[in-house]
This record gives sequence, structure tokens and C-alpha cells, in this order.
Amino acid sequence: PFRIGLAAALASLWTGPVVRGSDPDELLCGPLFLSSPRLHDYLTSLDASFVPPAAGLATAELVRFAPEARTHDTWLREIGQRVETVLRDARAAQGETAREG
Repeated sequence: PFRIGLAAALASLWTGPVVRGSDPDELLCGPLFLSSPRLHDYLTSLDASFVPPAAGLATAELVRFAPEARTHDTWLREIGQRVETVLRDARAAQGETAREG
């Protein structure tokens, strides 16, 4: 259920309201979600240098929040900052590994 909800939220963020059976719905909300070869091909067609981040970067800490209430906009801002931090740290680690190798 979390994956389905996340897929629907990302689809609506990226493409507008999700219409069941539409191309964005099929692309983003299918059973393979972000590991869909079709989605990968689409993103690669937009940016030839696209490389998906490792799925292992999405840990429980990424979505664990303190219990106090927050607005949807505040939650989006907080989760966006967390995702940016994880991706930035992963890119930095990848760059260090490449320099060492």
C-alpha cells in the first residue's frame, strides 16, 4: 500500500492528477513502479545520462517523521529536503569511489 500511495503521489506531482488507465498512470503506477524498464527508457529519452539511484537509498529513516501534525506543503518540503540530501550524499560517495578506483 505504501508503494502504491507513493507512486500515485509522485505521478500526480510529476504529471498532474492521476487518471486511472492513462499513460502516466501506466508508466508510474504499474506493478514495477520505479524499477519499470518502460519508465527507465522514458527517463533516459529525456536525459541520455540518466542513471537511477540505488533502491537501497530509500531507507525507513527517509520517511520517518516526528508525530506532530504538519501541513501537506510542509511535509512535501521536508521530504524533498531529505531526498535531496540522500541523493547528494550518494553522488558525493560515488564521486569519491570513482576517484579512488
